[in-house]
Amino acid sequence: MKRWLMLTLAVTMAVLAPLTGSDAAPVLYSIDNLVSKLHTADPNDASTDSTVTITLTGKTVTGGNGLATDPTTGILWALLKFEDQSGPRELVTLNPTTGVATSIGNTGDRFAGIAFDSAGTLYGVTGDGAATPETLFTLSKTNATPTSFLT
Repeated sequence: MKRWLMLTLAVTMAVLAPLTGSDAAPVLYSIDNLVSKLHTADPNDASTDSTVTITLTGKTVTGGNGLATDPTTGILWALLKFEDQSGPRELVTLNPTTGVATSIGNTGDRFAGIAFDSAGTLYGVTGDGAATPETLFTLSKTNATPTSFLT
């Protein structure tokens, strides 16, 4: 399970956004787990193209540890950590141009990563420090409520 968790973390930390047109170049996004930064990188060599600060009204963002693009909408989703929130992660949508986050809700646990399936179902996996560690959940895209999927 730990190998699968580490692979999931690596995949969710860098997200290749879907193409929006036949001539559009793909955009590679990554989130920083220690500071509130969203990066874009060149998909060919992973060099950083740009960086924006992630903000959420009323909160001090200290980092993020999950990032995924919904394949059905193209919306960028993330798990954020806040200065005043030591445990559970906040599920948000992100504007990749401005870094502005919109809160969906508190996940209720220490989620380590997120990913979508092709139908747009959002999955989250908890880390070793979670109340329910190393468990796969589905996460509500309406309010971030987790539902156990696989231990």
